[in-house]
Amino acid sequence: MEPIVFGRCVFKGKTILIPLQSDSTLMLLCSDICSRFNELQVGAFEMTYLVSGHPPCVLETNLDVSVMYLSLMNEKKYTVTIAIMECLLPKKQNGVDDVFGGDGNPHTAEDDLIGKYTAPSGHTYLSHSWKNYINHVGQKFTGGFIEFREKLCKYAIEKGFKVRYLKNEKERVTAQCSKIVSDGCSWRVYASLCPAIEFF
Repeated sequence: MEPIVFGRCVFKGKTILIPLQSDSTLMLLCSDICSRFNELQVGAFEMTYLVSGHPPCVLETNLDVSVMYLSLMNEKKYTVTIAIMECLLPKKQNGVDDVFGGDGNPHTAEDDLIGKYTAPSGHTYLSHSWKNYINHVGQKFTGGFIEFREKLCKYAIEKGFKVRYLKNEKERVTAQCSKIVSDGCSWRVYASLCPAIEFF
C-alpha cells in the first residue's frame, strides 16, 4: 500500500487536512478543498506549497501535484502545508459566469481547449486574419466597446483559448485567459474608452 500524504490546507486562518495519493489530480484536490471551505469555488483560488529547504512552489497543474507528492516521498515527509489565496472571479450576470463561450453548464474536460485549427498546406481559413485583431499596446478600436469585444472574441477563437472577463463595461474591459489558475497562463488585456476621441 502506498503512503498517504496529508495536505495541511490553510485559508483565512482555518486549517484542514486533505489526503493525497500518487494519483491525486489538481481537480480532485480543488474539489476536496471547496467541499471543506464552503466559501471557495473551483478556479477562484490559487495554491502554493512549501517543502522545507525549498522555495514555495505553485500548484496549478496535475504535474505540480505529482511533483509535490514525489518531492515529499523523496524527503520521507508525510505532511505538507498548502497555502490557499483567493483570486478574483468575474461578475455573474443572471447566475451565469461571464466567460466567452460560457453557457452556465459545469466545466468539463472537453472544454479545456477550444483548439487551434490550422489549414492544410497552401490553404487558409477565413478566420486566419483574426490572429492580428489584437496585436500591440495602444491599439485603437473606432467602433468602441462593441468592436473591441467582437475582435477579442475572434482573436481568442483563432488563437485557441477562452477569455474570462474581469471587467466588462462600456467604458473599460479587462480580460484574461481562462486557464490562469489551472495552467498559469498570464495572457491579459485591458482596454478603456478614450472620451476625447470616442475610441476604445
